[in-house]
Amino acid sequence: MPYRRESADAKEKGEVEQAWSADTLDEAACRRLPELASLLHKERETCAHLVDTFEINLIEETADTLGEIGSSYGYIPLVRWAERLKSQAHIFEIDALPRTLGESPRLIADIEAL
Repeated sequence: MPYRRESADAKEKGEVEQAWSADTLDEAACRRLPELASLLHKERETCAHLVDTFEINLIEETADTLGEIGSSYGYIPLVRWAERLKSQAHIFEIDALPRTLGESPRLIADIEAL
């Protein structure tokens, strides 16, 4: 499933980030996807809690953790989502944060579908 997201900087420059595809995962990374999904299930409650509490520091910490997890598993959509979440928390995008945090179940479902 391709993943494409235009960043604000890329839009200004007329660029689009390179699409990510599950085809880019090597065999070892594919075998680790169930483990990644399991880790994310554990973080699902944290994301739900953050929607309710809006603890900006904890949102940033969670974004860092999830970004590192995504990177270690080679799952770029999670890395990009975590970067977006951290950026929104950093600049207090109060309207966008709940929507972004609410995307975590879809990320898990996408991983499980691979």
